[in-house]
Amino acid sequence: MCLAIAGMAQTYSSSPNAFISSTNPSGITDDIISVPLTGTIGVDYFITDVTININHTWDGDLEIQLVGPGGTPANEDQSISAGQNRIYLVENEGGSANNFTNTQFNDNAASCIGNSGSAPYTGEFRPEGSNSESCNISFVDAFNGVPVNGDWMLRIDDEFGGDDGTLISWSITFSPPCQVNCPGDMVVDNDPGQCSAVVNFDVTTDCTDPITVDPPSGSEFFPGTTTVTATGPFNSCSFTVTVTDTEAPTINCPDDILVTLGPGDCSEIINYEVTGSDNCPFIVPGNSLFTDDAGAPGNFFNAFAGVTFDLRNDGTDPIIIDGFKVPVTGAIGNSLNFNVYYTTTATTNNGVQTNPAAWTLMGSATVNLATSAIAWDPATFTDVPVGGLTLNPGDSKGIYIHISNYPAGTYRYTNGNFTATDGALTILSNGYGSTGTPFQNVFFPRAFVGEVQYSTGGEAEIIQTAGLPSGSEFHVDPGFYENCFSLTDANGLTSECCFTVTVEEYPNPTQALTCNDNVQVSLDEDCSSVVGADMILEGGPYGCYDTRYTVMVLSPTGQNLGNIVTSAHIGPEWTVKVVDNETGQSCWGSIIVEDKLAPTIECRDVTIDCNGELPDVPAPQITGPQIQLQQPFDIIENGPTTSPRVYDFDYNYLPAGTPVLDVDVRVKLTGHTWLPDLNIEAISPDGQAIRVFGVTGCFGQEWPIDVWFDDEGSGGLTQCAALDAGGAHIQCLVLPGVQNNTVLSGFDGKDASGTWQIRVTDTFAGDDGIIEEVGLAVTVDLPQVDPADNCGPVTVDFVDSFNEGDCGGPSGTVVRTWTVTDASGNSASCNQTITYERPTLDDVLVPLDIKWTCDQYNAYPNITEATHLHPYITDTDAGTVIIDVNLDPNCDDDDQTLENNGNIIASKDWPSVNSTNVANGGNGCPGDIYSFFPAANSGLDDADVLELTGSGVPTIGGEPLEDICGISYEWEDLHVEV
Repeated sequence: MCLAIAGMAQTYSSSPNAFISSTNPSGITDDIISVPLTGTIGVDYFITDVTININHTWDGDLEIQLVGPGGTPANEDQSISAGQNRIYLVENEGGSANNFTNTQFNDNAASCIGNSGSAPYTGEFRPEGSNSESCNISFVDAFNGVPVNGDWMLRIDDEFGGDDGTLISWSITFSPPCQVNCPGDMVVDNDPGQCSAVVNFDVTTDCTDPITVDPPSGSEFFPGTTTVTATGPFNSCSFTVTVTDTEAPTINCPDDILVTLGPGDCSEIINYEVTGSDNCPFIVPGNSLFTDDAGAPGNFFNAFAGVTFDLRNDGTDPIIIDGFKVPVTGAIGNSLNFNVYYTTTATTNNGVQTNPAAWTLMGSATVNLATSAIAWDPATFTDVPVGGLTLNPGDSKGIYIHISNYPAGTYRYTNGNFTATDGALTILSNGYGSTGTPFQNVFFPRAFVGEVQYSTGGEAEIIQTAGLPSGSEFHVDPGFYENCFSLTDANGLTSECCFTVTVEEYPNPTQALTCNDNVQVSLDEDCSSVVGADMILEGGPYGCYDTRYTVMVLSPTGQNLGNIVTSAHIGPEWTVKVVDNETGQSCWGSIIVEDKLAPTIECRDVTIDCNGELPDVPAPQITGPQIQLQQPFDIIENGPTTSPRVYDFDYNYLPAGTPVLDVDVRVKLTGHTWLPDLNIEAISPDGQAIRVFGVTGCFGQEWPIDVWFDDEGSGGLTQCAALDAGGAHIQCLVLPGVQNNTVLSGFDGKDASGTWQIRVTDTFAGDDGIIEEVGLAVTVDLPQVDPADNCGPVTVDFVDSFNEGDCGGPSGTVVRTWTVTDASGNSASCNQTITYERPTLDDVLVPLDIKWTCDQYNAYPNITEATHLHPYITDTDAGTVIIDVNLDPNCDDDDQTLENNGNIIASKDWPSVNSTNVANGGNGCPGDIYSFFPAANSGLDDADVLELTGSGVPTIGGEPLEDICGISYEWEDLHVEV
């Protein structure tokens, strides 16, 4: 059947009720409509509608093609290109659902049947085109230049057995070209009192089918330029509507102000209010909204070249997009080319993500990559300074950010959909991940992660152009002030207002002056003071003390020394004269000048080596890395008691406000077999946590970590084994395992004082390790602060108090109380705690062991100076590190004899007497010679003992350990053990 109306659309239809078999022949069913029209597609006619009605179970079995006169259908699953005189209406869509009921295909439909809708597909859809599900070929593309006259075939290919159906009917509509005509660009003023204008216009057409106009006539248009697009079946046109805000803002100043001062007053604090308003909201920059990770999907590191999402204005004021901050990873310094698009008319990116014609370029920017992004940390994201899009209240737009020179940088996004809002702007992270080719958005669902920067309505910014601000002191001199203000609205219109403030002196002050005697004047911080009339005069009422009266401090000879006193005036009484500048009346008084300000002193706690010198100033210089280390040897394993491990480092000895110059993090962790489980963070005293280690590789065997993480450390790490670096300095590793030389710079400038932490977290069970050492190096540079006084030199003294240490802590502490005193006797004190750092065995110089085998083990207290060893006293076992001296107990100094009934039966050493007698020949018992009565002084003497044992005392820096640190050692006989 043909419905043919001259000059109008003509529809040809067929109702074959044809059986669709899945097996005979090969599941193919064809139906032909013969069209008698004369003309050519794309010139004389366009296909404006193809409608099908099919009953069939399991729609996904069907490929349905439209083939023009003389055309050849595509083979099963064969791709189709433009200009082949054939097109897929639908290709294997609908899955197990049933039927196509009044399914209409036209090029202007909003939905693509390849990726939207569901069976029975009632409504309008764009044809699938090729077999890519993207509706990438239109009727015009497929049949342009094809004669209308002839047989048009509908081919249905049932590709799978088991389900049959019926082609009930189908139709094809041909329409001659019709035109849509737009008016010229329009410029209108805002409606009075409104930040908008309701604009009416005429769009004409000779098309019989409906046309769309967006936004339609009679819509509300806001200041700025809006594009209106009219779309018909065969052409579209557009024009702009520019609304100009012609109403300047309103600014309101108070009435002129007159102030009469009280007695002696010279000024008064005056508060006032200036207000402003406008028909349009005032636009305030500096707003931002970040898609934080609250409730967001966890996989941050999906990646390609870009992502689509939506922005919506849920507030009451216009929003102007100023820029974006997005996560990009790559080589630092790479040049990245960003393009940012918004949907021209669509309110969402969904459905038009692959249609370039649906998007308008907002702008482009070339940015050098400064930091490689860390998950959910906007401080490491890249600024994209592209903006200018205005979202009026209720507006929604799709946004598409794309790196055109990918993979110079890799854009990061996450799985799923989620929403972020601040009540004004809403980010709908509901889009597609993009390939390197623009508008090939194939990954879904993908969520935008980043920050949107914008301007929106706020308070009027009133600018003062003359006078003093509210809350200022207005003085009698000059006494007259003109205060002016301006206000500029969002569209550049400015209004101004002014008012005056007049300040008058107290009227009719007394003319008889009375001066005080013995006025005490205290010097201020710069060791001076201005002697004012208000300090000297009594009685009254008087005029303005500052301007009406002159004060003179007089020398003993009556010379005018001015009215400024310094430390030179401390001590004697000085005569002061006050003169009324208007009447010439005067009076005399006297002053005593004093310095009552105490000097300033600052104390800094310090830690010194066990044998270090005590500081000689209360606040010595603190410069360079402040290193603190711990050796916990803790197990790190996912579990309630073994993860996280948190280690505190006390930097409270640094004065509050000490700026951080650099931070390095020490980690030695061994035995762990799955390093992606580990999250290692440094935490500053204000709670900022920075992750220094995060990788996605390095698992399946033990990968020791033995490094200092340092922004100035080495980069280029590519092997897991390189983490076992023997304490070398390397750059931090951020997910997915990329070195970054700016991670720890996030601490720079922070307050170094307080408790720092290192936190090691094992996020998954099954693998463990040992934390052998952790530490921090916080670099600061504090200059020495010397005691000072407002009036000159000071004297500095101190008193010490020593506290013994304990086995687990420092060797001891000295609390040094510093006192500073100035020339006037003012003083100030502070306490400085000096901690002696307990040495480890690595610090102690331990001599070789000395072992004596003899009965001479007395202390020999009378020995004050050693002599050389006797020639026959030797190390009996030179093969060991022990000096082993084996003496015959009978070979001694023989300076004590034992008698029995007058008979000498033995001789022994007398410990209190140094009986060294080198002249007697030394040891009388060399070799195996035995003598019960050896010659005098023939054995080991006291000086020999001191010679040997003196070198057997543990020392640090050459000083005995016991003397300098209060640390003792044990001995048995003369066997020294450390």
